[in-house]
Amino acid sequence: MTKYSNEFKINVIGEYLAGIGSTSLHQKYHIPGQHAVLNWVH
Repeated sequence: MTKYSNEFKINVIGEYLAGIGSTSLHQKYHIPGQHAVLNWVH
């Protein structure tokens, strides 16, 4: 499992809250596992 810095996660969460979908962010940043972004948000 890849570890991401808190700063990176906060940036991704900010984009998610701005309206970019989790799937788009998963693809944009090559984050393994489609649910990782949603796990960070929740």
